[in-house]
Amino acid sequence: MVEAMDELQSWLIEDPLVLTAALDLHDFLQRTGHIELSPEERLCQLASCLEVDALGIDGSLDGWHALRRIYDRAAEFAPQSDVVQRSKALASTLFDFIDDRVIRHRILGEGERAARRAIELAPERYSHHTALGLVLYGVRRPVEALEAFRAAVALGDAAWGRLYLAHCLHDARRWDDALEAYGAVHRSAFIGPDAWRVDVLKEQRAECLLHSGDQPGARSEVSSIIERYEREPKLAIMGVSVSLWRLVQEHFSEFSERLETLEERALQMALR
Repeated sequence: MVEAMDELQSWLIEDPLVLTAALDLHDFLQRTGHIELSPEERLCQLASCLEVDALGIDGSLDGWHALRRIYDRAAEFAPQSDVVQRSKALASTLFDFIDDRVIRHRILGEGERAARRAIELAPERYSHHTALGLVLYGVRRPVEALEAFRAAVALGDAAWGRLYLAHCLHDARRWDDALEAYGAVHRSAFIGPDAWRVDVLKEQRAECLLHSGDQPGARSEVSSIIERYEREPKLAIMGVSVSLWRLVQEHFSEFSERLETLEERALQMALR
């Protein structure tokens, strides 16, 4: 299975496709028929590879429709596949940044239906409950999202499910509960492109500690973030957030100069 996935990845790199509403999926399946993966597995992998293209299409709804078409084709091959439905749900969360509430809710509404279908097909898989929680979090339904993440954690999700459970508690200003949840997150799961989420976790923990009266603990969290960026300045290109600046400006002004220097270095690196 892993070797077949690697083969498909290599094929997509060597013969890249461009996501459009008219992408010939039949041709794609024919040309990749020699790879020992089912049609739905190949289609889901194709969709995953083209997610960035979907975000770049003019008109976010058009981008989602082009991506959704691939997942719907995969579902035609495997109507009982919970994985296809979960993958579609997770893809919809890529669009949760959209300012237009109607469009955002339309896309994530489809994601919610897919996540609930995945849970219906395989309720024992925590990843499906996490996917539902992410969709609900994206449409600003925090109470329902919290319950979905609780279900995911109860089934064993100590990474994404527990992280977003903590985020929900933080957003609800349940500082002590959020601290406990953040402390239980398996941080080692967030590596590579997802490593920045550990920095967000530390920022949120710092805020929780402040509200719980532990200013030294909050200062330690902020200091560790800045020290990490100083060791790995590339991380600061995307990592110096508004919330980190707010913490420094409002509570830990002694870090202001170091943070300004980091931003300047990050900007220079980004322009190279």
